[in-house]
Amino acid sequence: MSIISKIFSNISGIVGVTLVLIYIISAIAAPLVAPYNPYEMNHINSLRSPNSSNWAGTDQFGRDIFSRIIYGARISLFLAVTSMLLSAVFGGVLGAVLGYVGGKADLIVMRFVDILMSFPSLILALTLVAFLGASLQNIIIAIAIPFTPVFVRMGRSAAIPIKEEEYCKASKASGASIPWIIYHHILPNVFPLLLTQTTLSFSKAIIFESSLSFLGLGVQPPLASWGQMLGAGRQFMTLAPWIAIAPGLAISIVVIGINLLGDTMRDVADPHLQNTS
Repeated sequence: MSIISKIFSNISGIVGVTLVLIYIISAIAAPLVAPYNPYEMNHINSLRSPNSSNWAGTDQFGRDIFSRIIYGARISLFLAVTSMLLSAVFGGVLGAVLGYVGGKADLIVMRFVDILMSFPSLILALTLVAFLGASLQNIIIAIAIPFTPVFVRMGRSAAIPIKEEEYCKASKASGASIPWIIYHHILPNVFPLLLTQTTLSFSKAIIFESSLSFLGLGVQPPLASWGQMLGAGRQFMTLAPWIAIAPGLAISIVVIGINLLGDTMRDVADPHLQNTS
């Protein structure tokens, strides 16, 4: 049974895939899905409650909230995917190299990784973006760095037993170079674990981006961001609560979907869990 069929044989996997696909399709096809221009202001229609024309209501500037949520999905998807790919590729490859090579380089880098992991991830991201500035590139870096130590540790721990396998020793004995062995033997075996961890960390990346934007350190106006919309809606909670409720629901639904998919992929990829089921 393939991995895909195993995922779809699980109700959690089906729900997770469905929610994630809706999220991705909406983000990619935002200009086609959004009924209005998310940046067009219309003060005559400001603070309108949800209705047949504006499904999620309008904000204080008369902008359609549903359209802004769709475009906010595009921003969160881009930032989360980019930051997770950056941390997974850099951290996973570095960890695989350290696990195979070992020595002083492994000792020094892993102590630095331990130092990074001693800081609360969100506080570290806030500190980095406050120091670097609130641009999209800096937000990606600020989100990627706190997640990188996890991938370094995972790549390293997976590479250590793999290098003791007979096929790795045979390749080394035949004169294969270290980069060749890492590329052909270590990384292919580490990749499934990194993919699962990337999926599990993806929802945290979305929360990080939303938290940064909520505090005013993330995506800046006029770009639409769920966290930014949530922060702006705080002052209208009694007058127009839908301004904050709509993006809050969007964040919750997407995070739940990604977590369900990630948990299912972890269960499928873990042979110990398969043997006990």
